[in-house]
Amino acid sequence: MTIHRLSEAQLLRGVDQNDLDLIEAAGDVLEVPAGQRVIEEGAVPQRLVLLVAGSLTVFVPDPANRSQGKRLATIKAGDSCGEYGFIDRRPASASVKAMEDSEIFAIANDTFNDLLHQNREMERIIYRNLLTTLVNRLRASNVVIDMLRTPPD
Repeated sequence: MTIHRLSEAQLLRGVDQNDLDLIEAAGDVLEVPAGQRVIEEGAVPQRLVLLVAGSLTVFVPDPANRSQGKRLATIKAGDSCGEYGFIDRRPASASVKAMEDSEIFAIANDTFNDLLHQNREMERIIYRNLLTTLVNRLRASNVVIDMLRTPPD
């Protein structure tokens, strides 16, 4: 059952079963075929996505060849995407597409926000998880930036 896999998602760790049931009822489980985009660069994401099964890739178009992209990251089962849009409602700075046939759980930003405002404990747990996720990504980005700044030996 999907809810079992949702409870393993980083964003939902520590959320109790009753709240997981509310979240599951408010979102949709979707099959995403390989190659299909889940988030489009330049568009304001309208939903938060949790990867249930499969894999997604985060990429930006290559300026030299717009039909190709430069991969930035891989999203694995249990990871999420669309967090920036959930927080700031601004256009996505990268696209996300399925690398293989995948299964996602998607919940509309407004719906998820309403659920969180109705339950402050769930909100606290999820925002803490969200902050941890974003800090981990920032740290990983800083490592890459440091490597690019450091001249090779």
